[in-house]
Amino acid sequence: MNKKLQYLLILILVLGLQQSFAQSKYKIYAGFVNHFTKFVQWPASAKSGDFIIAIVGNSPIATELQPLNGKTVGAQTIAIKVITSISAIQDAHIIFVAEGQTGAVADISKKAKDFNALVIAESPGAAQKGADINFVEIDGKIKFEINSSNADSHSIKISSELKKLGIAVE
Repeated sequence: MNKKLQYLLILILVLGLQQSFAQSKYKIYAGFVNHFTKFVQWPASAKSGDFIIAIVGNSPIATELQPLNGKTVGAQTIAIKVITSISAIQDAHIIFVAEGQTGAVADISKKAKDFNALVIAESPGAAQKGADINFVEIDGKIKFEINSSNADSHSIKISSELKKLGIAVE
């Protein structure tokens, strides 16, 4: 799929999701997480085994991500795992930090460097504390911040198309 078509598809998705804000915000988050897998590049060392999406803490997103279980990202099968402690995080590709775990974002980000994980959070200021992507609500719409420096420190490349749709923060 060419880049212009990918950009158009994600733009349509974003606009469509904004229109249906009455849905659970976690359904919207799950849709974004699914599409992030197409616009983020992990290093070659992370392209074997299952594609693990870990949720740290208790969050409704775990239920919303369940339909992705068993689907694929490239040649990897998606596995959704709920994690109760930072020490239990292993070999994840994406780590979603539940709102109640915001204080642990910096520690999770440090651990994510060990296996090149994309850290996604949902709390104000989380992108400045170590998250690569952070969901925010602005004027009643769900948007996302991108901290490219954090992503670079995790050896992850976020596509320019996704960066155009996000809010750049450092």
